[in-house]
Amino acid sequence: MVADPFRVLLGDLLEGIVVDRPNRFVAIVMLDGKEVRCHVADSGRLKELIYPGNRVMVRSVGDGREKTGQGLPSRKTSFDLVLASAGGPLTGYGSGGPEHDRTTWVSVDTRYPTRLFGQALRARGVPEFAEYGVVRPEYSLYTHERNGVRRKTRVPEESEHAGERLLTTGIPDKGLGEKTKVRKQPRSRFDFYLEGSGVAPALVEVKSVTLCVNGKGLFPDAPTERGARHLRELAEAVSIGYRAYAVFIAQREDILTVSPNRNTDPKFAEALAEAARRGVRLLAYRCSVSPREIVFDPALLPVVV
Repeated sequence: MVADPFRVLLGDLLEGIVVDRPNRFVAIVMLDGKEVRCHVADSGRLKELIYPGNRVMVRSVGDGREKTGQGLPSRKTSFDLVLASAGGPLTGYGSGGPEHDRTTWVSVDTRYPTRLFGQALRARGVPEFAEYGVVRPEYSLYTHERNGVRRKTRVPEESEHAGERLLTTGIPDKGLGEKTKVRKQPRSRFDFYLEGSGVAPALVEVKSVTLCVNGKGLFPDAPTERGARHLRELAEAVSIGYRAYAVFIAQREDILTVSPNRNTDPKFAEALAEAARRGVRLLAYRCSVSPREIVFDPALLPVVV
């Protein structure tokens, strides 16, 4: 799989038909008359996309029996589910090639929006972020306590469980000795930390949007306490001097605006409105999606709260 700024080439995809989705991360797909297990890199419901009989595009990733260095299975699925059809003529990819396919394809891999947005940020290809020359992924804000006093700690983290580790500080503290172990409270990791000359540092959290109703992109498609927590912590970041952004990226071309999905997750909708009131900036963009590639479009879409 080859990537250029603003674009991810998808490589050789195979078309199949959904048979079942036994859990959030696995779909059973009929491929050339044989049922195969596919990994789904999106924990949302996706019920309008991954349902029995719908067309999907998958990528082979091996036989599912590959071993890691520790002798453990690396994964239990042999394919990744990459795209799902949202309707359109059935006369495209299978007969005339991808350039003739008028199907609306939707990317169901949540890793692509962050990857594409990161490429665009580093190339300074997003006008709203052109001031920022430093782009760091996976940034965390932590709060810890010493002698009963809550302190803000801003630490780029690499580990998914970094918030559960003990922080060893070299700062002398009365009665605590030269080095003190302080337990940090687990906090969210944000997708990007940005720095630029003469501007406040920024935190960016990217959300993938796949649900579309009459041209309106809705997020989330399943309740997400984690998403609401991200918004609350972005608002906290604004209060201590950061700029903060919630960025929604539509993984389909037919989305014209983006809004919170109040019917599915009213708490997220409330958290989004509150975050906006507290200074978190809400932005939305869109990708064009085909069986050949996913292309990020840096033109803004309206966010309607």
